[in-house]
Amino acid sequence: MHSSFNLQQFLSATAVKAHVEFPVEAFPAPLQKIIKDLWDYLLYPVDFTGSSLLMAMGVAVGNALKVQVKKGWLESTLLYMALVGRPGTAKSHPLSFALSPLHKRDRGLYLTHREEMKEYKRELAQHKKDKGGMPPPDKPIVSKSVIQDSTPEALLEVLQNNPRGLVLYMDELMGYLNNFNRYSQGSEQEMWLTIWSQKHLIQDRKSGEPINIPSPFVAVVGTIQDGMLESMAKGGRSVNGFLDRFLFAKPKNLEKAYWSQVEIDSSVEEEWEKYMDNLFEIPMELNEEGSPSPKVLLYSPAGHALLSEWQRYNTDLVNSAPTDSLAGMYVKMETQCIRLSLVLQAAIWATCEGDLDRVGTQAVQGAIMLTEYFRRTGTEVNDIITNYSPLDSLPEDRRRYYESLPNEFSKAEALNLALDHGIKPRTLADFLNKATLFRNTGHGKYIKLI
Repeated sequence: MHSSFNLQQFLSATAVKAHVEFPVEAFPAPLQKIIKDLWDYLLYPVDFTGSSLLMAMGVAVGNALKVQVKKGWLESTLLYMALVGRPGTAKSHPLSFALSPLHKRDRGLYLTHREEMKEYKRELAQHKKDKGGMPPPDKPIVSKSVIQDSTPEALLEVLQNNPRGLVLYMDELMGYLNNFNRYSQGSEQEMWLTIWSQKHLIQDRKSGEPINIPSPFVAVVGTIQDGMLESMAKGGRSVNGFLDRFLFAKPKNLEKAYWSQVEIDSSVEEEWEKYMDNLFEIPMELNEEGSPSPKVLLYSPAGHALLSEWQRYNTDLVNSAPTDSLAGMYVKMETQCIRLSLVLQAAIWATCEGDLDRVGTQAVQGAIMLTEYFRRTGTEVNDIITNYSPLDSLPEDRRRYYESLPNEFSKAEALNLALDHGIKPRTLADFLNKATLFRNTGHGKYIKLI
């Protein structure tokens, strides 16, 4: 990360790129090394690895930290993430690596709980024999971080007993989506909208105690094939804001790779586990009601100024978006950027690259870079789902002009044709900067993308 980061230059350069590479440089140096090592030795695509690490770190932090954007506006590290790619393109492996410290931790907690249950059953049996009027022993509560296939009711019960938070991990995300309302005709999809927003979650149940969770934290992560993206949008999920809540890791031109002939050092996994352990060491305080009372970080003055500058850019994109679906996704990018900045600040601290007193410019810069990557992949997914073409939003004269251009052309050729169509040079310059329509190949040469 460079201290000379110029936001406007970055945004301008990103806007004209035909493809936005996953910004590995957004991470602190020790995590950059892990991402690169997993590519060099195991051929894990950096998009999948980096996104998986972000997800896992967010879960480890959970409700222990929040960042204050403005008074009364707090955000956590909660993310919904989908890794998109063809079969056999190493989607699951990076995710398994990133979540391995969580699985290892959960296994230890499960073994402890199993022993506690044995003791509980012995004490309960003795209590029934004694009949002395003493209260029965308390039943042990299982602690965990990862859940998989679960009924909504069971999920909320586990969540209530694990206030730090959980991650719902489904290797195939369509399994998660197909489960909606499988167990009941309730509003499970609405429940997930509420959880992402971390709004108060209340559920009255016919059996058992009512559920009341003031700050629900359940991240969602899994993989999905390109061909299933349209199915992901069914059930109104493309119009009710559900898909807008997902970040999509989607490498370009992804193909199955040949095996690497070199072995990865075991220290890579050990380092990752150490960093995750550090994040779990962040204490999560509880208030008098037993609800999370997170440590609240503020932005540094420079970090907040940079975030505010980016927010103005994002707001302009929302207001000028050609479709409601894109506008909805861009709106959520504001929250995603804030949450990513908190994840990165925690990562900076966990890797001993900085403190945990405030969210600084390094974390904000990285979050902006990541958000612009996810904006591009989210736009690609949106176009697939809606069958939208950027040509649909062009005025008729611009569409005719675009169709008159050859597939490859020079700026001089474009200018000559523009004059024939009554398009002024200044207007042409803005038109050629549309990254959804053109790729600038350098030296005044362009390629049409549609």
